[in-house]
Amino acid sequence: MKDLTKKFYDTLHKRKVLVASHRGVFGGTIIENTIGSLLLALDSGADIVEFDVCRSQDGKYYVYHDNEELRTLGFNNNLHKFTSAEINQMTYLNRYGFKTSQKINTLEEVLLALKGKGLINLDRTYHGNDFTYMKEALDIVNTLDMLDEVVVKSPVKEVWLKGLSEYPHEVMYIPIVSKVEEVELVENYDLTVVGLEILFSSNDNPLINADNINKWKKKNYALWVNTICIDEKYDMCAHHNDRHALLVNKDEAWGYLIDKGFNIIQTDFPMQLRKYLDEKIGGKNETRN
Repeated sequence: MKDLTKKFYDTLHKRKVLVASHRGVFGGTIIENTIGSLLLALDSGADIVEFDVCRSQDGKYYVYHDNEELRTLGFNNNLHKFTSAEINQMTYLNRYGFKTSQKINTLEEVLLALKGKGLINLDRTYHGNDFTYMKEALDIVNTLDMLDEVVVKSPVKEVWLKGLSEYPHEVMYIPIVSKVEEVELVENYDLTVVGLEILFSSNDNPLINADNINKWKKKNYALWVNTICIDEKYDMCAHHNDRHALLVNKDEAWGYLIDKGFNIIQTDFPMQLRKYLDEKIGGKNETRN
């Protein structure tokens, strides 16, 4: 029987600190959340590729971050409201606002393109007020025999905790937490928790004090931090972010987080983070085969 968590923990043990690429590496006519951007992220040194999942009106699953249609597709209407036939005719705008021939990839297309190449994080499968959306996305993963390559995340709400605990197949799960009590709630459910995604906006947040970090590491939880800069008002890592790392001081940003105990860093700059990790961790941060 397949050990669900083996690939995840083997990669973590080998690398020490994992690079998670946010929506892939994109620019010009290489579009975020597409097969091209995700493969480029792996080529840039990412261990995990994160992408967003969106369901059409008639129940087909695509890799797309809804609510960003105006920027990426040129219209102001949620993708959920369109049928798969309509979505299949859509093409992206590039980073400069010009039309491309790039279509929106289905979830199945993306999973097949990535199979066996690295770890995958499905984001935004937690839509609505029931487990249906997440279940149907996981069913696709299971059909492709990829549950040992895929991690799902969600905010800490009973609907997803209960749904995952009752799902007929074991699933690697990372809850998104912003307070200690949420970790305790997650631990009340029968889940395969491989890590915690920790959101914090100050250095004195109890979530990142040494006692809690050490306690969770003893439970074999990987600790995931987001250094991406989506909005200057939305701070997920007390300003120890990509911008500070790249334009001010890497040790004060990425280095601070590593020293705190974080061992998964989600970034928009996987190549630069990989180079930094190679320099900081040295031989312990082995090259991925």
